[in-house]
Amino acid sequence: MTVSPAPVEGIVTAAGTAAAPPGCPVLAAPPETGLYLHWDGEALALCRATPPRLRLVLDPAATSLGRRGRQASAGNEHIARACGLRGGGTPRIIDATAGAGRDAGLLAGLGAQVTMVERSPIVAALLSDALRRAGTAPATAPVAARLALVTGEAAAYLDSHTADIVYLDPMYDAGRRKALAGKEMQLLQALLGPDTDADALLDAARGAATQRVVVKRHRHAPPLAGRRPHHSLTGRSTRFDVYLPTG
Repeated sequence: MTVSPAPVEGIVTAAGTAAAPPGCPVLAAPPETGLYLHWDGEALALCRATPPRLRLVLDPAATSLGRRGRQASAGNEHIARACGLRGGGTPRIIDATAGAGRDAGLLAGLGAQVTMVERSPIVAALLSDALRRAGTAPATAPVAARLALVTGEAAAYLDSHTADIVYLDPMYDAGRRKALAGKEMQLLQALLGPDTDADALLDAARGAATQRVVVKRHRHAPPLAGRRPHHSLTGRSTRFDVYLPTG
């Protein structure tokens, strides 16, 4: 199953020309309702016109500079331990459900080489702009250099690519998901909705991974596709289920 075209009215450009997704119309002014993109000459943002008005600029590389990123290590982060970064490992990781890119940014900040796969052209445009900005800033350029972006369906990409780790973080019920900040959650949920075909990705991921597949879940959520993991790492609100590859 593929996602429907993103419900974005268009893009408002206040300065110059933005790298808008193909087919995204240029608007003279923000719409009265719905979602739209805004380019101010510095960053591409996803905005909501109706109250409460929200504006989202993605910046995955900056995750390593925030409080969590500064305190993160391969030993104290469940995601890093699940992905095999403990002990100085620097695996190649495919983040097949990139979304806001925050987990990818954290993993890259800890030394992993991460390829983000995002099927929404709107979210991919936001991530592409984020990598452009991060690559020009001395503080984030080293992390940005370890992040790559692919726009397309994850299942198709996994059919023709391999990595040490395949990471899955499917969007699920907003009432039970707290992994993203509030405004990110609201806007991304409005834009994307739930990943109704996430279960089908597990087999593709296990075929592409050479070491393991890591699936991020709410602590009390059932395992993806009802498949019992090989083992899990559980935090206060999040669980990382680890599956062995089938290849």
